[in-house]
Amino acid sequence: MTRGAKPAHTRTPGSRGAEGANGAHRACRRAHCSPRHRTMKGMEPETDYRAAVREASPAPMIRTFRPGPSGQFNRIFITNEKVVFRFPRYAEGAQRLSIQVAILRAIRDHVPLPVPEPISASPAAGRPGVAFVGYPLLPGVPLAGEPLQSLDSGERAHLAAELGTFLRALHSVSPSAVQTDLPHMDSRDRWADLYRRIRSRLFQHMRPEARSQVARHFEAFIDQPDTFAYEPVIRHGDFGPENVLYDPTTRRVTGIIDFDFAGLGDPAVDLSVVVASGAYGEGFGARLSAVYPVTNSALSCCAFYRRHGRCRRHCMESSTGTGSPLNEASRATGDAGASSAPEMHRLPYHASRDQ
Repeated sequence: MTRGAKPAHTRTPGSRGAEGANGAHRACRRAHCSPRHRTMKGMEPETDYRAAVREASPAPMIRTFRPGPSGQFNRIFITNEKVVFRFPRYAEGAQRLSIQVAILRAIRDHVPLPVPEPISASPAAGRPGVAFVGYPLLPGVPLAGEPLQSLDSGERAHLAAELGTFLRALHSVSPSAVQTDLPHMDSRDRWADLYRRIRSRLFQHMRPEARSQVARHFEAFIDQPDTFAYEPVIRHGDFGPENVLYDPTTRRVTGIIDFDFAGLGDPAVDLSVVVASGAYGEGFGARLSAVYPVTNSALSCCAFYRRHGRCRRHCMESSTGTGSPLNEASRATGDAGASSAPEMHRLPYHASRDQ
């Protein structure tokens, strides 16, 4: 199915639900937002969101309604300490809600870890500030940070097996099981269009050497014949440790959250985070490959995705006209060099073939 071995379907019983606290990741995203990002145009404060939930949701009486750890792309509210409601800030996210819901419903019985289970959604799909989706709250805390750093060698090996098994199962779910049309998220045309937008909007804010570097990376990736020689799969799209929920008491994963960027595409998009980025720690890719082998051609794509994959997310800011071009230039190109930025932050680029 992918450039590597055919994934196997797996299923582990367990509670289904949705998002738990996601504070670390949300705080990171907030740090990159201007104040204009934090207030959605055309919406009043929380009372309006509460009214929207009450009107459109079949949920029981709302006793408590509080803001959750909102971020760059969504406003989050928690009702009765049991249900999470996500309101996309931008039209692109609002329009993708139906795809996200369809994917979650299609995969939940085929993956070995709990994922968000949509229980309510606004009928006003496609309208930012009005469209929303609700899920039962999942237990656990984001794995990123102290929970991940506290794992010993045996626990890291178990985590790699859990996440590798989850990704194999996710990537083996037939796209035909999703009850909606799935656009190809990682096609050559999409990457070429993204590169065009980077050149037209961001290059003017970048140092000449950074422009040359980004051009080399994108053109080599787009023109390489093997780049798109994969069978498209359902992939998560943002598989960092901030979107893995973890129970510090049981020392086990309790769920996978934040499917905002899930869709049909290259499995290497997910593998890039666990294999090429170092986000899960040194040697994690080697442990994961024991349950999900990764080919050399996939490794090459992993390196590119990890360096430039965030670009598509931050270009959503560009389309709204609310982002700072200077910040976008730095973030969207993997910190490769806004003209007033410090020297390039060197992320791991070439994944070891041992991993």
